[in-house]
Amino acid sequence: MVQLEQYEKELLAVLGSRLRKARKARKETQTDFGQRLGITRQTYSKMEHGDPSIDVGYWIRASSMLDRLPAWADVLKENVLAH
Repeated sequence: MVQLEQYEKELLAVLGSRLRKARKARKETQTDFGQRLGITRQTYSKMEHGDPSIDVGYWIRASSMLDRLPAWADVLKENVLAH
């Protein structure tokens, strides 16, 4: 498993917390949301806890299911001002 810096772990924890909040706002259980993602409740729980072993594809799919996919469009986007 990849070794993360503390701030990277904290970011994953924040993303997991946001995912949990969004799921709860939809009144879905971890089991139901995980099934819609195609993963077990245990694996989904790991997402909500910021586990770095979760495939990024599940994060993208979850974002799509929560109507938040457009936010991924800027991930790793070249910063024109940096040149």
